[in-house]
Amino acid sequence: MNFEAVKALFALFTGLEDTEKYLPILNFAVRETTDMLASPKYASDSRIEFLCASVANYRFAQIESARGYTQSTYAGNISAVKKDSGALKYACDLVKDYMTVCRSLLKTSDFVFISSDTQAYDAEEV
Repeated sequence: MNFEAVKALFALFTGLEDTEKYLPILNFAVRETTDMLASPKYASDSRIEFLCASVANYRFAQIESARGYTQSTYAGNISAVKKDSGALKYACDLVKDYMTVCRSLLKTSDFVFISSDTQAYDAEEV
């Protein structure tokens, strides 16, 4: 897997210009994607770079979504307000699309991908 290609695709998916501070997310996505592979030899397939970048984008969207919660105090009560732009759902859809593209390269039942609406998607369902 070409890490520089993954970084470039991650920048494309997120719209970020500087991805250096997100290297922990990218490294995590590489590990997560590598664990999905049916065989280590598939890591050199360029489709895996797209899947890896989409997983990193999903993890980034999770973090941004968590930051979207704000707390406000009204007459002593704390209220949580969620700012949901739909980015997390679209990031999840992107991962599922690339999982479909990479279906022949992935394990069929050894991993579960958790979506933004807390449903588990087994690889066989994708």
